[in-house]
Amino acid sequence: MNRDWTRQIRWTLAASLALAASGAHAATFTYQEGVSPSGAYTADSTTIRSDIATTPQDDDPDDENIIGHVDAARELRGLFEFDLDGIAPGSIINSAQLDMVTRAGQGGQGSSLTVDLYRYDYDFIENLSTWNDPAGDGSDPTAGGTITTPVISSTNFNPSTTSLPVTFGSTGAFTNAVTTAAANGGSLRLMATGQQTTSFVRFADETAADTSVRPKLTVDAVAPIYEPFAIGGGQYTANTDVRTQNPPNAGFTGPWAGSSAIYQPIADDMSYQIAPNHELITSGGSLQIDIPNNSSGREVTRPVTDISTPGTFYVSMLMRINATSNVTTSDDLAFTSLRSAGSNTNAISWGVFNGDLALRMRSTPPEYDYTLYELESGYQNDHTYLFVLKIEKNVSGFDDRITVWVDPTMLGSEYANTAAVSELGRPLYDATILDEFRVYTDNFEAGEFQIDELRIGGTWDSVLAYTIPTPTALPAGLALLAGCLLRRRRA
Repeated sequence: MNRDWTRQIRWTLAASLALAASGAHAATFTYQEGVSPSGAYTADSTTIRSDIATTPQDDDPDDENIIGHVDAARELRGLFEFDLDGIAPGSIINSAQLDMVTRAGQGGQGSSLTVDLYRYDYDFIENLSTWNDPAGDGSDPTAGGTITTPVISSTNFNPSTTSLPVTFGSTGAFTNAVTTAAANGGSLRLMATGQQTTSFVRFADETAADTSVRPKLTVDAVAPIYEPFAIGGGQYTANTDVRTQNPPNAGFTGPWAGSSAIYQPIADDMSYQIAPNHELITSGGSLQIDIPNNSSGREVTRPVTDISTPGTFYVSMLMRINATSNVTTSDDLAFTSLRSAGSNTNAISWGVFNGDLALRMRSTPPEYDYTLYELESGYQNDHTYLFVLKIEKNVSGFDDRITVWVDPTMLGSEYANTAAVSELGRPLYDATILDEFRVYTDNFEAGEFQIDELRIGGTWDSVLAYTIPTPTALPAGLALLAGCLLRRRRA
């Protein structure tokens, strides 16, 4: 369908409220017409048919979507749309599930059917969609619909059975489709096809009298996580032990805790700019080590919202090392981690290890303990690094895949930058929940290690909010206008 302004405003307001309230853990969102998130919620669906290629099927009075084949020459496909009210753009999608029920009173055809779901990238008009014009407005040029690879398939079931629940469980491709939809307008559109050429199913649609059998989408999402280390305004108190401080920043819960070392929030804000292209948006303040203990490691920990996938999430953070002695020695350690809370056996860490800039993967079983991947030989003293990590969980062929960028030069495009470590395949095994952020230093003195601007989100854009610096040669009025036009909203 073509979303009207009322629905657009409703989605924008819901997303804004979700961002404002995102200090909570992962939230579960359910979308079902007339039921959830409210009785006013509407979804859309329709059927297109190859042997009636120019006639819309949406006026079928039977409250159903038919998917599959009457025979090899007659195919029916379903189109579905759910507005993702309340899911903030850039959210981490932990899981997504679609539940449908075969129609009561009249079964389909055949005894065996598997239904494939595809992401559909066209905003269809349900009462105008046809086989030859699937979107209903001429935007999709492919008869039957432009589709690529299924995001999920049902288990094989008997399509002739009435009132049969059919579940499309979560896959990485499905969660990525929801992530993309949330980031690009907030509507998930799917096309359904049947694999077998002599079977079809009749699913109850969103107008079924029994609301419980209408198509239902369930999404578990984590709003973007942001730790700016801002000073004042209800955030951090400067030059004070960070332990027990508990600012209400998005995606965190509980106070900082740690061992004998002390880290202090300070007013010195870190910045990152690739002149003249992009400048990272920062919020004032950062975190630095204040009282070190060279004889042992120190850490501070703070629980981070659960990140349980399949799916993809991104992390970005600024880091600076300003060593006054023992620069780049082999026992230098200064890094940050995402790990399973209370566990040293499952963690993704980045920073300085044994004097080199590196990524460390630590996981069980023991053969993957402390595996290091060099990002830069040695490290640049008094240099502000921007780290960006992409973690893809449960990728086909190996358990997990990690890509790391150091000092990307184009903040607006993931694919315009060269990665320091590209698509590293490494199983994390039981590290399926990374719910703690950790800071660790050893062999550095007070003030020599500083971090800032930690962001965790479901998309590249959600962790790299930036501005394009305004050219100084412009007149003041035009410069102000340029700044307004070029500034990206923080995700």
